[in-house]
Amino acid sequence: MKGEKPKEPTADLIFKKGAVYTVDVARSWAEAVAIRDGLIVYVGKNDGLSPYIDTHTRVIDLEGKMLLPGFFDAHCHASIGAVMLTKTAHLVGLDSMKAYEKAVSEFAAANPELSVIQGNGWSNTVFGVEGPKKEALDRIVPGRPVVLTSEDGHSLWANSKAFEMAGITKNTPDPQGGVLERNSETGEPTGVLKESAMGLVTKRLPDFSVEDYREGLTLFQEAVNALGLTTVHDPLLHHKLGGMQYPASDNGAQAIEELRKEGRLTLRYRGSWIEIPERGVAQQIAAFREQSKKYTGDLFQVNAVKFFADGVLEAGTAYLLEPYTNNADSCGEQFSWGHKAYREAVAAFDKAGFQVHVHAIGDAATRMTLDAFEYAQRVNGKRDSRHSITHLQLVAPEDMKRMGKLGVVGLPQPYWFMKDDYYWALQLPYLGKERADKEYPMKSLMDAGVVMAAASDFPVPSTDPSTHEGTPFMHPMAGIYTGMVRSAPGATTDSSKVLKEGESGVLWPEERVGLDDMIASFTINGAYANFLEKETGSIEVGKKADLVVLDNNLFEIPVERILETKVVMTLLEGRVVYKQQVN
Repeated sequence: MKGEKPKEPTADLIFKKGAVYTVDVARSWAEAVAIRDGLIVYVGKNDGLSPYIDTHTRVIDLEGKMLLPGFFDAHCHASIGAVMLTKTAHLVGLDSMKAYEKAVSEFAAANPELSVIQGNGWSNTVFGVEGPKKEALDRIVPGRPVVLTSEDGHSLWANSKAFEMAGITKNTPDPQGGVLERNSETGEPTGVLKESAMGLVTKRLPDFSVEDYREGLTLFQEAVNALGLTTVHDPLLHHKLGGMQYPASDNGAQAIEELRKEGRLTLRYRGSWIEIPERGVAQQIAAFREQSKKYTGDLFQVNAVKFFADGVLEAGTAYLLEPYTNNADSCGEQFSWGHKAYREAVAAFDKAGFQVHVHAIGDAATRMTLDAFEYAQRVNGKRDSRHSITHLQLVAPEDMKRMGKLGVVGLPQPYWFMKDDYYWALQLPYLGKERADKEYPMKSLMDAGVVMAAASDFPVPSTDPSTHEGTPFMHPMAGIYTGMVRSAPGATTDSSKVLKEGESGVLWPEERVGLDDMIASFTINGAYANFLEKETGSIEVGKKADLVVLDNNLFEIPVERILETKVVMTLLEGRVVYKQQVN
């Protein structure tokens, strides 16, 4: 009839009869969701669906299953981690020298065309204080260089051929911010290089090809879509400037962009260029601005820069306010910077409009970073920068409040909130009991007003994957569970009970976080950390239909059953990118 308002188009897809936890500001619940052209057009009760249904509309009865926003991983080395899936020997989860030897020798035998054998994932806990030796690798692969990255990514184990390739001898000095482990009597390198010293070897290695990255990323996407992930932040994107440790190549970023142009991305990617101190701030700002122009699609953008404020505890390079318990002469490393140079660099990137994404393990590294953020606000003016700090293993109580006041986003790895082998073999002797028992705060930071966006740090594992009873270490269900109980799966969750050596199996029980806040850390907080909260991260009308269906309502099951919960379906912008196979 003339003058009537045209009827709104109907929905393409509808979910009904579900437990829809929207993660909106009110943390409201709904029963049904309607989707059109990749956007959410209705959230509400089942009886409000009829205007959205037509003959072409697909209707899925959830039968009480849980519908959540798609999960975020706010610090996930997607590109380099993905290529490792197909082009390197896998040592993650192996727990003996014999197992490492077997994995490396089998990979070398299966890949005779490779001039260099690379691998990743060996654990410091397998070796004594002196660490692994090059001679062990010489026996396994005598004719080719072997280069193996530790599971934390901060140490390299290499054989004699690799040292020859790099021109490393007993007279090679330790580079700034790095250590060559040496025989205490002869001065000869033993086979382990830490932090920037890794670059002595890795700069001799070519980057993986764009096709290598494409292959790895394709497998990676399939795996993490099955975990309900729809967005990741890749915090270590290489670039064409290169540096002491990194290739002069942006092949990883190119691979993501190629997949985007071909319509083959099943994840949304945000990323950070890796900051290289020796390249100079002005040169990097100019280069990063130019490179970022290449990556401006909805599904892939690079608007941040990644700094390392320190190293890691197990290498003795985490920067601490007080000396290490096992080395009273050391507080660790502040990487390649004095405090003044560090704050000036952070302020320069802030002024240029970049989001600054910082690795900080030690409490001194976090304090130094907060000093830099505060300085940037003072000289540049306050803006909605959402600068972030990841890991946050040790944080002084007064600095928690500063984080909240400065608006800094926290990117924790809740998978690590437990007393595992690292706690007993490394954290306890390196830090002493008082500090080791106050690791990885989360609730206190949230109480201080810090937005906490959970992350995995893939490919760094959380613990021995076998303890997850089949749950992959990147699975948000594992992160949610551990954030709530702060103990390993299968260990006691009662802080009054003992696990070993008179200790509770729970790491700092006061820092346990409730289910609602853990879900938020994997959804809306991840969106906020990446300036995406207006587009995704919650189930609201007008937002993108990034969704995950779970077979259990997490609010209606015992916490132990969270690990048993399965992902039934994952959608990215209304497109099904994973569907559980029914046997």
